Amino acid sequence: MARGRDAGLAQALSRVLDARLPPPLLLVLLGAAMWAVSVHVPGFMLRHPTIDAVAAALAVVGLLANGLPKLAFSRVRTTVNPLRPSNATSLVTHGLHRVSRNPMYVGHVLLLAAWALYLGHAIAALCVPLQMAWLARFQILPEERALDAKFGVAWQAYRTRVPRWL
Repeated sequence: MARGRDAGLAQALSRVLDARLPPPLLLVLLGAAMWAVSVHVPGFMLRHPTIDAVAAALAVVGLLANGLPKLAFSRVRTTVNPLRPSNATSLVTHGLHRVSRNPMYVGHVLLLAAWALYLGHAIAALCVPLQMAWLARFQILPEERALDAKFGVAWQAYRTRVPRWL
């Protein structure tokens, strides 16, 4: 009986959290948490002379991976709002979407990874896999359900040939 109750609780939690936290806000919140950890738990610092250059390069790639797909969405006049995936009017499969179904989220992950490198703090860096797990479960899965319902066979064909991340 507890197992059924746990499953019901998980489903209720999923309904509450699915596609509710805007990914840019998640990025900012995790970035702020990383900074706070790096300031208040200084014993886990890892620095290297080239780390800032690597962090800057990752940040540039992250900005491009996040921004270029938005232009593609704009060109086909479909929504970029991640909280309303059912409002999509087109299935974008060109540009960076040929190599990743979620290049904007790849961009967010790269930006957070760049921040982790810049901070040079081992514990703060744990926010990067946390971000990926959150996005996969509470953002990407609801989006994929909406795209499947809206675009059916076209979505399923796209999903089988293009990976979720990279």
